[in-house]
Amino acid sequence: MKGTIAVFLQSLLALTMLTQPLICSAWQAEGRYSFSLTTFDPTGKLGQVERAMEAAAQGIPIVGLIVSNSTIFMAAPQVLPSPLMQDDGTRRFSQLTDEICIAHSGIAADGRVLVAEAHRIVVEYQYTFDEPAPLPYLLEELAHIFQQYTMKPGARPFGTSLLIGFNPRDRSSGEVPGFYRIDPSGAVTTLGEYAVIHGELGTTDLRERLQEVTTEEKMEQQIADMLRFTLMEQALKKRQSDDVNMSKRLTILIAKAFDGRFIVHRHFNE
Repeated sequence: MKGTIAVFLQSLLALTMLTQPLICSAWQAEGRYSFSLTTFDPTGKLGQVERAMEAAAQGIPIVGLIVSNSTIFMAAPQVLPSPLMQDDGTRRFSQLTDEICIAHSGIAADGRVLVAEAHRIVVEYQYTFDEPAPLPYLLEELAHIFQQYTMKPGARPFGTSLLIGFNPRDRSSGEVPGFYRIDPSGAVTTLGEYAVIHGELGTTDLRERLQEVTTEEKMEQQIADMLRFTLMEQALKKRQSDDVNMSKRLTILIAKAFDGRFIVHRHFNE
């Protein structure tokens, strides 16, 4: 009996010694390097920032393009709780100045906070210098806010991305229209005249489909159809029960900015 107990204890001790390195390794990966925003893992990544970028990538797709070098189009889908409703309460697009408009995708609450910060930046600049805030200043200030929350104790990074459209009214200084994206890490990316964020529709497909479109009305309809098709394809792949009747509740928000004016309207399903 004593011999059997001794053999059992030796086997248990050997098993513990074999699994201890795996337990320690898992603890190091999930515990030591992920409990703090400012702690890098051995590969040089920040776990919280990586997760924030994943949260932002789950947001709705947003399409942006410059038409005839003078008009900005920005479009995003909107899935409503009921076909009787026309708005979900989330303002996707906002005009900051006569030249700059902004959209957000990801966690909607985070997006609203950042859009409010963008409005504060341009209002304070206008009040201080009596002129509209320039694009580089706005991008720098917003990127700084994003970056602050990647290393701020007791906080988390923003789980949203911003798409900023720029359409300068005075081209004599060499400024050109374009789109810019700010990620949860604070990185600013120049996207050019075509922009697609958080969608499976690539910019190459966008260019090819819009090359033969001649009027703005047809372009709006084409963009709306592409977004509907992309979103329905994603829903079918995921096979989400909540998306079974999406086609009846899906509208496309179209924002158009030209000559200092900013218009948002909806394309409903026929």
